[in-house]
Amino acid sequence: MCKTSEDARLVEYVSKHLKLHPRIKRERKISRTDIFEILFGNDEDAKHTAHEAFNRAYRRHYGEVHAFEGGELALLRELNEFDVTIGILTNREREFFEHELAKLDDGAWCDLFAVTICGDDSTRRKPNPEPIYKALEVLKEPADLACWYLGDSSTDVIAAKRAGITSVLFNGAGWDHEWLEKIFPGTAEHPHKPDAIVDTFAEFRWLFEECLSIGHDR
Repeated sequence: MCKTSEDARLVEYVSKHLKLHPRIKRERKISRTDIFEILFGNDEDAKHTAHEAFNRAYRRHYGEVHAFEGGELALLRELNEFDVTIGILTNREREFFEHELAKLDDGAWCDLFAVTICGDDSTRRKPNPEPIYKALEVLKEPADLACWYLGDSSTDVIAAKRAGITSVLFNGAGWDHEWLEKIFPGTAEHPHKPDAIVDTFAEFRWLFEECLSIGHDR
């Protein structure tokens, strides 16, 4: 079941033309996982096939990597100074992830994470909560609200809420309030909404420090 009329038009366009609309490719505001969720819904076999096809194409083009905003490395180091355990969950394959992580800031990110879970490390990808459970199992931590998941897509939000942890949406695509209400309607069919939304990493730092100041232990 499509969440929005825009989702329905995407399904119709791809079914007719067997490719994404040029506007979607140009704007690059929606993740491939979100696209696969819209197109294939609960068909896990179809999504697996789509991810495999993506990997074959991506393998020919990946390599150059840049931080999203700049300043992320300082934030990660600050979180480590606060004794916060940090991990990465990604639907990207490990062969791509490790190569790209090593290129960021000349490899300075590599030792900052206690756990990394990639798309090929679990049998199901986000929005299934399995990758989150796998990461928490490695860390020997419970799936509760003391665990925050900062993600930039509706897929991340859904995975976090299904796992029973705190969901913080990083609105890096710059979606306006009206669109956020569309993709997180809070209905019976689509109940999952983020617990907080930040537009920049500076806002996330403020949110984190504010929660520390009022007595949150993580």
